Amino acid sequence: MLPIVAKDYWKKPLDDKTLFLILWLVLPFLFFSVSKSKLPHYLLPTFPALAILTAATLVRLCRQSESKLRFALALGWLMQILNTVYLSAGTIFPSILLSQVRERVNGVAYFIWFYALFSVVMLCYMIISRADGAERQRTLFLVHGLSMCVFLVFLTRMVIAIAPTRSAQALAEQVRSQLTTTTQVVFYDTYLAGMPFYLQTERPIWFVTHTNKRRTFLGNYFAMNKRAEPRTPWRKAVLDFEEFRARWYTTTQPLLVILKEKNLPRMAQEVGQMPKRVAGVDEYVLVLKQ
Repeated sequence: MLPIVAKDYWKKPLDDKTLFLILWLVLPFLFFSVSKSKLPHYLLPTFPALAILTAATLVRLCRQSESKLRFALALGWLMQILNTVYLSAGTIFPSILLSQVRERVNGVAYFIWFYALFSVVMLCYMIISRADGAERQRTLFLVHGLSMCVFLVFLTRMVIAIAPTRSAQALAEQVRSQLTTTTQVVFYDTYLAGMPFYLQTERPIWFVTHTNKRRTFLGNYFAMNKRAEPRTPWRKAVLDFEEFRARWYTTTQPLLVILKEKNLPRMAQEVGQMPKRVAGVDEYVLVLKQ
């Protein structure tokens, strides 16, 4: 649908309202692309503008030709078929899927196959249906709208199935099993936002990263206003690699470090020793310095 919308507005003169909607849609996308921070909740406010532009395009297609309208609606279902064919094939050949999806897709395999068949039926309906006449157009849009509700159900099921791979809960359970009253938890060049919630600890988690990333982690308030980095009763909690190496050798408390498996050799080289590995969850490992 998006290519059709873009083509519709590409060569036509733009009035003030249309230009406002296009800027509303494009500028946030460009801004967060340049800053390399296209998070879903940052781009969500652009969707109303996209919805209005899409609706206006469908209205014009409806007035021009019923075949163009059916093609535009059918194109969306063609994309749904391609997506579900990929996921359906992944239930048979898991290696073609991303690792986050691969382990969870079998739990909803039956629903993926159902939605793949449903998408084929909807594509056929959009191709063979007739939209000439107000009553038939209303029926076409009603069927398409109700079918989008089925898509939302499918999307929700997929998100629920994949969500555990994005959660810190499983890793937090491994961390809790290693904690003592004096243990300091450390994130090394990675971070999981849910970890403080699952650990329910007053002691802040240390965050170790590059010097030029510390301000990014603290957020725009500190970065833009050049405020001093916050300190806790347990001293600084945001460290660069040099500061962490110094803490590694001077601290007397146990350090429980959370990092990605691929970063373990680098950390071992920086601290001059291979720490004791105590647990692992997916791509993350826990190492202990006592």
